[in-house]
Order: sequence, then C-alpha cells, then structure tokens
Amino acid sequence: YALISNIAAGVGTKLPKAGDLCRELSISRRTLDFALGELERDGIIERKHAVGIFVARRPVIDSHLLLLFHPDFFLASGHAPFWRLLIEAARERAAQCEGTFDIHFCRADGGNSSLSPQLRSEILSGEVAGVIGVGLREDLAYFLEENVPFVSLAGWSNHIVGFDDASFMRQAVGQLAARGCEKIGLLSGVMPHRVFDSRASVDTSPRDQFKVALRDLGLGFREEWNINHFELVPENGGAVEKSLQEQGFGAAQQLFVRAPREKWPQGVVIYDELLTQGFWSALSKAGISDDVGREIHLISHANAGSPALLECQERLDRLVYEPQELVSLLFEALEALIAGQNIASLLEAQPKLFER
Repeated sequence: YALISNIAAGVGTKLPKAGDLCRELSISRRTLDFALGELERDGIIERKHAVGIFVARRPVIDSHLLLLFHPDFFLASGHAPFWRLLIEAARERAAQCEGTFDIHFCRADGGNSSLSPQLRSEILSGEVAGVIGVGLREDLAYFLEENVPFVSLAGWSNHIVGFDDASFMRQAVGQLAARGCEKIGLLSGVMPHRVFDSRASVDTSPRDQFKVALRDLGLGFREEWNINHFELVPENGGAVEKSLQEQGFGAAQQLFVRAPREKWPQGVVIYDELLTQGFWSALSKAGISDDVGREIHLISHANAGSPALLECQERLDRLVYEPQELVSLLFEALEALIAGQNIASLLEAQPKLFER
C-alpha cells in the first residue's frame, strides 16, 4: 500500500530509483522487486530497462463511459467509413475495461436539453465516469464540462482531440513540390447536413494552413485553385445539402474538365477522402484520370482501413490517419481527466505519408 500511494502522482510519472524506493519505504530490494512485479502484472507500472520505472497508462477500470454523438454531425460524414472504424476501435478499447461503454445520440436540437432525462440524471448523479463527445454544440458541451470529465472530437470542449492540419498541409504541399509541382490547388469541403450559424462560422483552418505551407516553400497562392464550397452555406446560417462526393465531383469539373489545359494546376491537395471519391469520378467520366501521375498530381486525406479510395489509391499519394491512434488519444485524455490530472487542451493525431 505504501508503494501504491507513492505512485499516485499519475500516468507517465517516473518513479524514484529502486535504491531510493527501498530507503523511502524501509524495505529490502527483494521485497521491492516482488511488489514491483505484482504491480507490473496488474498493469499499474511498467519497467523499462536502463530507463526507469513509470506509472503505466491503463484503461479506466469499473467505470461507466459514454460516446455521445450529435446526429447532424454523424449524418454530415456522408456515410464515411471513418465513423464505423472509430466506433469499432472505441469498442475494442472499451473491452479492456471492466465497466460499461455506451453509445448515445443526443436529440437533434443539440442543446442543453437534448439529453434524455435518464442520461442527464446519470451524469448529474455521478453514475457516468466520463464522456467522449462528437460534434456537440457549445451549450451541451458546457453542461458536460461542468458535471463530468469530458473530451471532444470535432466539437467544442476545453479538451479537444483532432487532426493535425498544420502537419497535413506541410506534408501534402511538400510532397507535391517534391514531384515538381509549383502550381498547387486545394480542395476542401463543407460537411453536409451540419447546421452552421452563418457562412462566417465555417472553419477556415485548412485554407489558412495551406497558405502557410505554400509560403514556407516560396510558392504562390491562387484563389481560383482554392475550392472550399463556402458559398454552399446560406449567408445567415443553415445546412448544406450537397454530399462531399458531389462537392468533389463539381470541383474536378471546375479545375480540369471545363478549364483549358493551360489553366490547370499541376497538383491538388484534397482534404477528405470522400471529396476524392467524387473528384476521381469526374476525372474518369471526362477521360482525364489517365493524366493523374503525369500532368496532374494528387494527394488526398485517407483513413486507414477505409475502402473509400480503393479505385484510385495506386494513382495518388495519401496522407493516412489511424482511427486507432485517434481513439487512443481520446481514451488516454479521458482517463487522465478522470484521474484528476492536467492535460493539454488540444491533442492531435498525425498523418502518415503513403506514396503511390
């Protein structure tokens, strides 16, 4: 028990050296080795040869955890395989716990009252140990922040797990530049069905990070090669009806099918694999897809395990995110909050480059 209290500082903490622990706890080295062996088997500590003894990362045991979706945001994925992969990975992670892991949708208004009375009561009574939210709106997220350990993916929170846009754009633009591209465009989209307060509320970070990546390599930004579909959002707010595939199809027509060859960009960064599906379909229909890899170079976002790019992945470069990594970040952040530890406000998953 004395040793357990000594490691209460939390996950990742390096413990004192074995000799110091023996003196502090007034025990022999043999007794310490036995105790450390028991704690290591229980997953409480990990010993790294020639490095030290550390408090191990381990699942929250005997807890009731929730994965809470806003329904509009789930529809906005356009049936992306990512969400199936995310839920499967979350279930696998939750299976390591001895408690329960439930998946819920809040009601469509998304506000503080959008939880069922029973779920709201469970949170207020402390029966829920922690919540992972996806696409939740600010007033509901604020209620959760006030009453339960809470981390968010793609929504408001004091603790957000997301994708590293800066790293994505640096790698994407750098890869196209390495292929000889000087004239580079960007295709990003607007999530369909998701309700925006106004056109001005649409996230501009992909475009901003893209401009930074171009500038760092001494390349120019051309507005006509930047397609973000912000115009699809009603000026005073509302939802976009066009799917990401439809947005990608239209972008390919604008950049290549209806444009003279001398106006084509040499390379295009595509921010979502579903945009790439539609983009590739338009190029194929117009007989231009054979030019990809020669006159046209593409690099696309992708999710590991997703079949979205099977038709074209051998013809383009991909920056791939692992749903498992994202789930690990979400659970580790939630576990740390439940344990009362301070964590960073933003944790970001990193993409890995797969060349064609």
